[in-house]
Amino acid sequence: MKRILLDTHALIWWLTDDPRIGRLRQEIEDSGATPVLSTISLWEIQFKVQAGKIRFDRSVSEIQSAFESNGFGCPLPFEGRHVATLEGLPSIHKDPFDRALVAQAICEGLVLATHDTLVLRYPVLTLAL
Repeated sequence: MKRILLDTHALIWWLTDDPRIGRLRQEIEDSGATPVLSTISLWEIQFKVQAGKIRFDRSVSEIQSAFESNGFGCPLPFEGRHVATLEGLPSIHKDPFDRALVAQAICEGLVLATHDTLVLRYPVLTLAL
């Protein structure tokens, strides 16, 4: 079964029912794919909220619960093999969160749903939003 890893902004769009997520929702409906949440996205949201870079009204626990209650399972942990994959990635993107999501998608054979044009330049399967 096809699994689609949501980039952090895609996760936020998903949770807020932003119209920009329409293509992802359609892909999931059409293909029966399963959305995947990464612990990296939870960390990125927590980090950016705490730093005042973004405003988001849900706690990390609420985000995780919302995702799990939709039947999508637990967040994908960030493991040593994902870190090892980072070593081989070109320095296209400077954001460590995005690079970590790319590494996870590569290691796990996931499609990465993103709007980030820099991420689209990596050797990873993507769904451009």
